[in-house]
Amino acid sequence: MGASNAMAVSTYWADLPGDSFKVLAYIALITMDRDPEPSYWGSTDALVGAIGRDADEPTEADYRALRRALKPLVELGALSVDKRAGPGRPPVYGVHLLRSKSDRS
Repeated sequence: MGASNAMAVSTYWADLPGDSFKVLAYIALITMDRDPEPSYWGSTDALVGAIGRDADEPTEADYRALRRALKPLVELGALSVDKRAGPGRPPVYGVHLLRSKSDRS
């Protein structure tokens, strides 16, 4: 699975805030390295767990913390929202791990 994707996160996205980095590293570890355009469609609760919150019984505060962690990932282009969440259906995020030096601040 995502060893190469995780290395890309470490190389290209090391300057992310802590929780954002944790979320992207988690996503990278479970996406397939061989996929030219990986995507994450796993549970939102698993991402809550990736930032060190209770994934078994997340609270609204946990989901707010996750939204704060996801915001820079989307703004900087590490993730794109390919499909919004719906009833009983998690969102699908496109994963974009490569980042040019000019994109880093």
